[in-house]
Amino acid sequence: MTNKFSKEQSSLPIFDYINEGIFVLKKDYIVRFWNQCLENWTGIKKESIIGSNIFEIFPHLNNGVYKSRIDQVFQSGPPVVFSSQLHAHIIPCPLPNGTLKTLQTVVTSFSWEGECESEALFTIQDVTDHSFRIEQYHNLNKKLIVLKEESERANNAKSIFLANMSHEIRTPMNAILGYSQILLNQKNLSSDQRQAIQTIDSSGKNLLELINEVLDISKIEAGKMELYPTNFDLKDIIVAVSTMFELRCKQKQLKWKVGEFNKSCIVFGDQVKLRSILINLIGNAVKFTKSGEVEFKVTTLNSHQFLFDVIDTGIGIASKEQQHILEPFHQEESGSKMGGTGLGLAISSKQLELMGSKLLFDSTLGKGSRFYFILSLPKGTGKIEKRSERFNNILYLAEGYHVKALVVDDIKENRDVLTAFLTSLKIDVKEAVDGRDCLEKVKEYLPDIIFMDMRMPVMNGEQAIKEIRKEYGNHQFKIVIVTASALDQNRERYIQLGAQEFIAKPFRIEQISSCLHKLLDIEFEYDKEESPEQESYNICDSDLSKILLSNQLHTELKEAAELYSITKLEIAINKLRCENEEYNKLSAVFMDLLNKFDMDGILDILGKLNHEEK
Repeated sequence: MTNKFSKEQSSLPIFDYINEGIFVLKKDYIVRFWNQCLENWTGIKKESIIGSNIFEIFPHLNNGVYKSRIDQVFQSGPPVVFSSQLHAHIIPCPLPNGTLKTLQTVVTSFSWEGECESEALFTIQDVTDHSFRIEQYHNLNKKLIVLKEESERANNAKSIFLANMSHEIRTPMNAILGYSQILLNQKNLSSDQRQAIQTIDSSGKNLLELINEVLDISKIEAGKMELYPTNFDLKDIIVAVSTMFELRCKQKQLKWKVGEFNKSCIVFGDQVKLRSILINLIGNAVKFTKSGEVEFKVTTLNSHQFLFDVIDTGIGIASKEQQHILEPFHQEESGSKMGGTGLGLAISSKQLELMGSKLLFDSTLGKGSRFYFILSLPKGTGKIEKRSERFNNILYLAEGYHVKALVVDDIKENRDVLTAFLTSLKIDVKEAVDGRDCLEKVKEYLPDIIFMDMRMPVMNGEQAIKEIRKEYGNHQFKIVIVTASALDQNRERYIQLGAQEFIAKPFRIEQISSCLHKLLDIEFEYDKEESPEQESYNICDSDLSKILLSNQLHTELKEAAELYSITKLEIAINKLRCENEEYNKLSAVFMDLLNKFDMDGILDILGKLNHEEK
């Protein structure tokens, strides 16, 4: 229904006091009224627009939609609501500050008293802010979608990186550590040869530990690290870790204190990660404590909660460093001097978060630190999964046992290492270079056990296992996965395929021995004599007084020992050995101490040596 206005109200003065834009159009689109609010918005005065055609002033409004809506009003249609954007760059009189306004317009038809023709009354609200927020919301959503897609691509890229880097790095490490283990089992080595091989072995293990830390933090960031809980005896872990660090503390002349935990306590949790966390925390405590003591204790809080404490009287952590100490790759100045990646605490913290706990610490610079956490470990039920038994001094298979093994790997060095060890045990071995070759060898050889790599050309390990199980069933052959993959969440999937064991490269000889014993129920002949250990070298003060080192070599040795730089120290010791035959005994002493990571012992000897420019 069309509204009626009195002719005397043609100026409509009351509309000048409303905080909304109001204007009136005649049927020929001539502006009849323009209120004060519109003057303020547009800067267009009443005098300059009343009597003018609206489309001459705002030609962009003369489009099909806008004009048709106005025509609908002139035909006495119902009120119509629609929106329009007035752009400063196409308006003769720009909007204030040259801004863009979004206007919501309600158009109502009306006529003056005594007149028949309808006119259009426009009521306009400024919804610029509201429209801008909606646009911002939509733009933010679009950005979040893009970021989510980029994050997923980055995580996928990390997963590919982990798989590739793990395989590429662990493959040569498998050969290095494999051969070093095999050579160390030989009895006919001279002391120098054994010492050199032990250096290769210990250095390789140190390198592998650093590599594992980098891969672990990458797994955490990519969300690929998972828990593998089993039943285990908490007392066993406490005793094993305590035994390990008691010797290190003795070497550094530190007092080692361990809280009593005498009773067996079967719990359910990820014992591998717990052991790793404890070794990391106690290792740091020993590393950064020069005098005093290191204490490790475990307190039972209730039936399934345990408080783990590592306390030292070491150098402590400065207040400004404490907020960053758990961040990846962060090392304070004293830490960087000691070497390492700066990942240990970050990894331990993330592992604890994965287990529903948090790594906490208190530290005072110059007085020491306390690192602690509370861990929930439910009571274990069922069988306890024991750690691999160490098979030391194995000679070969016991009399009456015969084993046929198939080693499947596309990389020759990996096949050579495993074949060499198995052959030394008097096990018959055949090799296959890929999954397809494996199937042919299985058919003609009928092995008792198959050691299967997973990443191979032609046919990978997973496909080969499926074909073997399809053809021969699940029980005829024992299958052991030997893989260089860092993403060991594949373990369960491989076991479900039909594999009995999963071993990561680089493998340890005792893992292979334990695996053979467990899966094939075989026994070994053992050497009744102890394996030859590295000779322990001693040197007295009278010997030291006869040795004269150059300042340069003395400085190299001292700086490397102070910085805990294993590589630099090995280079300096080798340089010492080559410089003069008289230094052979001294270099042997240094290498002995290096293999024990006794840097203080090396520094003590260097402090007693004479040195001057040559």
